[in-house]
Amino acid sequence: MKTNSFVVKDAHRKRERDLKDSLKRDLVAYISEILTNADDSYRRLENKNQIPKDEIKQILIEIKEDRRKKGEFVVSITDQAEGMSEEELRTKFKDYGADKAEGQLHTRGLFGQGASDVLFNASSEQRTAIIESFKDGKLTKAKFNYDKNDTDLKKVEFEPIDRKGSQLSNIRQSLGIKENGTKVTFGIPSRVKYNPKTIVNEIESYPFFKFLLNNPYRKVVLKLEHETVEHHLSSANYQFTDKPLFKKDFSITYKNYMLQCKLTLWKIDKKIIKNDILIIDEHQVIYDDHFFGFDTNPKARSLGGFLEIKDFYKVLRDELNGADPIAIITDNRKGFDTSQEFYQLLKAEVIKIINPKLDEFGDEIDEIDISSNKKISEMIKRLNSYFVKNMPEEIPYSGKDKGILPPEQGLAFVRDEMSLTVSKKYMIILFINTRIVSDQTAIKLMSENTNIISLSQESISFKKEEANVYGLVIKRFLIEAKSFSHEPIRITANSGIFYCRALIKPIQYEIHYPEEGLEFFPHRIKHKPDRNHIGYLYVDAKQFEPGKTIIIEAEEPFVNLDVTRITLKETDFDSNGIAMFKIQFTGGELGDRYSIYATIHDTKTSLRVEIKESSRRDTEGMLGLISSIKFHSDYDNKHEQAKFSKTDKVLMINRVNPINKAMWSNINFLRDFSNVSPKQLNYLLDLCSYHGALQIVEYQMSHNDFLVNKESFKLLESKIYQIKTDIFEIINNDTIDN
Repeated sequence: MKTNSFVVKDAHRKRERDLKDSLKRDLVAYISEILTNADDSYRRLENKNQIPKDEIKQILIEIKEDRRKKGEFVVSITDQAEGMSEEELRTKFKDYGADKAEGQLHTRGLFGQGASDVLFNASSEQRTAIIESFKDGKLTKAKFNYDKNDTDLKKVEFEPIDRKGSQLSNIRQSLGIKENGTKVTFGIPSRVKYNPKTIVNEIESYPFFKFLLNNPYRKVVLKLEHETVEHHLSSANYQFTDKPLFKKDFSITYKNYMLQCKLTLWKIDKKIIKNDILIIDEHQVIYDDHFFGFDTNPKARSLGGFLEIKDFYKVLRDELNGADPIAIITDNRKGFDTSQEFYQLLKAEVIKIINPKLDEFGDEIDEIDISSNKKISEMIKRLNSYFVKNMPEEIPYSGKDKGILPPEQGLAFVRDEMSLTVSKKYMIILFINTRIVSDQTAIKLMSENTNIISLSQESISFKKEEANVYGLVIKRFLIEAKSFSHEPIRITANSGIFYCRALIKPIQYEIHYPEEGLEFFPHRIKHKPDRNHIGYLYVDAKQFEPGKTIIIEAEEPFVNLDVTRITLKETDFDSNGIAMFKIQFTGGELGDRYSIYATIHDTKTSLRVEIKESSRRDTEGMLGLISSIKFHSDYDNKHEQAKFSKTDKVLMINRVNPINKAMWSNINFLRDFSNVSPKQLNYLLDLCSYHGALQIVEYQMSHNDFLVNKESFKLLESKIYQIKTDIFEIINNDTIDN
């Protein structure tokens, strides 16, 4: 029996993620959810050929003072699109967080909760939260309620409306809906900022409206109370109008998807357009504005553009609706979930493309590089040694099939044989086939000699719900070689009748397991001009068997390589299946920067080279956390004392920050440290320690280090300061000796 109200239930995806106050204090984010829904509704009608695509469709936004509550404001957004019946409203809002896209492409209507978040945020403060919609001549009115004292917090109540003739016409006129259409009205919560003097610019400059407000077949009008003029909103001033700096087509392989991508970058006026990359699909649906770490790079502050990912919508929807829902793009308006595998794969490719272009197209910056100073160089070396020693290196999949299909034998380590550098931590992957391994019993982990090989935990638990569509669960744990041994040590994973083992050999030299099977490591080096230098290229036999050919090439014609082709042989690989090649090269003048590339079929890796005078070959800085420390002048962000550029691992200290200026009224001392006081140097060490700790904690979180609790801010803060103190003690030791 149908009732005049229903209780909103949280869908499975919602229960998996906490979305408290996802819209924060941004009124434009509230407007965006409803405005985008209206545009999506028009798109669906256009896609079904129910309305002409070349006909102008209007969306009206009104912001007025609430007549009942002085000083409070309400927003209403009205379209003339599909409209919704009572049944459709029930379907769209009953299961919070469920997929409401109904298979319709060309829209972002994937998450089914944008309007819910807006309306329940408003009703949580007892403010207006109403949807009024005409569909096929019938009016439906739904009121959203949020009762903090009720166990069923969220309710949607329908108001019976049985009007005909002139009464219904009067309602249409008051709502401004001629035939089918919807009006959404919500009160602005007290925590949300609203400034009538800036709201037009805030909406027009909002990145997610770049296409919507520039669509010649959309007319978005804003009416503000006490203003006689209507604002016809446009994003024309925020478009990329000049010729692009460059375009690059590339592809990424994610699980069983091969996605074609196109990156296009422009030079922008950063005072008008935000320096970021809009993530879009082939239908110009915007999913995120993101810069993959380049937002911290001063050279990239005048760059912006688009990253188009073809068929992105399909991948997002498949992952969200899978047995183990994965949100590549989070459903709380925060864009990419940067902990997910998809983002990490995409980021790696984007960095490979943009980094070499920064010297050509990026901003010139006023900077002083203090890394060549002997004491600073020693400090960086110690910091990076701490990083390499304490941060686990994840041993990647040893074959392209792994990570998708579960092991037939039930359990399998990422590799059957591995070598570990003594005193260095690694992260090992365990694959679990949930279709034959029970989740009722924990999987026991064991090392046959814990004095030589130690494991971070004794057991692993899992749930079948964690599995992908193939029944695979992936778990990680830390492993460390405590001391050297001539004989390999066996580790095992055991769950009843299912068992797997791996032989671990401790070694006293550095070993590296290449991502994607082919990798220069370190990724960046510095060297003097007119000298012969070496890049270290690692190859995994599990990915590229003997007989394959590696093509070696330099970005610039003045670089001379000792080899341009390498055909892999069985004798190239050690017992772990890893081959290491020394690529020798010369060329370039002081200040030059270029890349050397190695390619096998569609897999490509790069080595970034900087020619710089130094007292010694400086690869240590590129191997670990920080490559160099520079002072620069950032007048646009004077409040920032320092910023770490993740893309090139440079710590940039802001010369014009008031605190820094007070500490160093004259920074010429940075060139030779002849007049540095202990107070000034300790301040510099403190900055380095803090930013080093921030990056290390972020690294731990992104690699699922079990020492970091992502949900506890206090624990996180404590962890940062603990690591900062450890770093300070290490890098301060003897740093300011005579």
